[in-house]
Amino acid sequence: MSEHRTTSRFAVVTGGSEGLGLAIADALARDGANLILVARNRGKLETAAKELGRRGTVVHTVPADLSAPDAPP
Repeated sequence: MSEHRTTSRFAVVTGGSEGLGLAIADALARDGANLILVARNRGKLETAAKELGRRGTVVHTVPADLSAPDAPP
């Protein structure tokens, strides 16, 4: 059973689905932050969100390529 935290702190992590971005997301989650993960690959994002969420971290995902000209500002 996971514990859900009652913090209003959110960190936005780009590239948060793997590698260094995922390691940063993990460290932030361990420090008590909830997360908004942004990355291009929806499947990898969902996998990362599930793993991080097992510890009680609230994780929102945004599949987006921020380098694209039509990316959100």
